[in-house]
Order: sequence, then C-alpha cells, then structure tokens
Amino acid sequence: MARAKTTDGETATTTKKTRKAPSKAAVLYDTIKDKVIMSVEEAAVFLGLKRSFLDNRRREGGGPNYSKLGNRIRYGRADLIAWVDSLKHNGAIPAAA
Repeated sequence: MARAKTTDGETATTTKKTRKAPSKAAVLYDTIKDKVIMSVEEAAVFLGLKRSFLDNRRREGGGPNYSKLGNRIRYGRADLIAWVDSLKHNGAIPAAA
C-alpha cells in the first residue's frame, strides 16, 4: 500500500493492483497446444495431470500409449486424446446381474 497526501492535507492509502504472472503450466500449455509429439512433462500439462501420475501409469499399465525414442519417453497428441476418450462414461448405472 502506498500513502499519499490529499488536497485537504489528510493521508490516504491506495492499493496498487499487480498483475499475477502466468503459472508455469499456463506458459508451458501455450507452447504445447499445437504439438503432435510431447515429452512426459508436456503431456502431463496437456492432460492437467501430474508427471508422477503418467510415470506410475507407464510402469503399472493403464495409461496412454507412448513411444520410447532412445532413452526418452514421448506421447503422441492423438494417443493422449484417445486415452481420455477411452475413459468416458455415459452416466448409466450398470444393471445388477
């Protein structure tokens, strides 16, 4: 807060509005939104997940398809979207057997 004198001699406080810097994820998303092949970190941001989630799914199974290029893991944008689509539910409750 800043203090300034008014015309009648009294002190007034003003608040300076500061613009918040964009988050690391927001900046990264802007750079990857059109990419076809993504690193693990980029894929996690694209999906809105933590990197550790993708690491665990890759080890245990059940995650999106990935490619290994040398010693690097890469995810295809189409594979990420297909994986998310495979998780869709229609909201219906399964009938009891």
